[in-house]
Amino acid sequence: ACINLQSQTTPEKHLPNPWHNRGFCEPDQYQAAIQRCHSGYESCDLLIKIFEERVAIERDYISAIHDWSQSCQKQIQDSKEFGTNKMAWLATIRTGEQAVRTHTDMAERIQHDAIDQMIAFKKHNYAKSIVHVKKIKEFEKEFENLQKPWLKLLSKVKDAKESYHEKHRKLDRAEKAKKIIESNTGAAEEEKKEAQLSVDVYARESAAIRSKYEQLVDEMKLLRPNYENSMKGILDRTHAFERERLSKFKELFNAFYNAINIQNDRHLIEMSTAFQSAIASHDIEADIQWWNKHYGSDTNTSWPEFEELVK
Repeated sequence: ACINLQSQTTPEKHLPNPWHNRGFCEPDQYQAAIQRCHSGYESCDLLIKIFEERVAIERDYISAIHDWSQSCQKQIQDSKEFGTNKMAWLATIRTGEQAVRTHTDMAERIQHDAIDQMIAFKKHNYAKSIVHVKKIKEFEKEFENLQKPWLKLLSKVKDAKESYHEKHRKLDRAEKAKKIIESNTGAAEEEKKEAQLSVDVYARESAAIRSKYEQLVDEMKLLRPNYENSMKGILDRTHAFERERLSKFKELFNAFYNAINIQNDRHLIEMSTAFQSAIASHDIEADIQWWNKHYGSDTNTSWPEFEELVK
């Protein structure tokens, strides 16, 4: 049993949650707070796992872009392209190298500013013994020890209540039997005496048990304020524990945002400047003239003339 995640459209009461909407000071209700602590521990692991997956994606992208860039540049270099068109094309591919540096920095920021920070936080706040998270086990032990005498008293109250109710039911049956006998004109005096005696015995026993039951309830009323305050005191410390975790999560969400924010990334600014410069230098007419000069109409054509055989 656990506290399940709640969507905006699914109220807690419709979820299989045994602790929802019960008094916190009731027996074992503190397990809701303990479960929340365990869920927090699991969420720390989940955050690390999810962010590590993002870093792995970035590193795969870095590797793929690098390989693509190297392969494409070689193909362009080996092609028959020339002039400013070739230069602009190469500049287009080299933008990938700038992206590699951007995403390398991004992956390093996510690792250092988010993942490593959560690992350190988890190690400090959720230190484990061989089996248990120490802090959570401490909370659970405190709740358990505090509830032990209260549970004993509850058990006594419950037993007294059941005994009183059972004795009262017997008294009711005895009184009904007495009325039936008294209404029977043929009943012997001895039967009537026995019926009255039974009523008197059950009445005395019921009164005695009722007195014990009331005393236990009064005792519980006297002990309740201290018990309730002590339970809430431990609960407040679990709130502080959870508050610290949520604060860390918020801090790391901001760290992740800053890690992936490339709005002012220097590599992209350099890439953009270099790329725009390469495009601006792309000169169609210059390329046509260069080709014309080396291969076209501006070359010197060797026209054939009559040649005498040289002996």
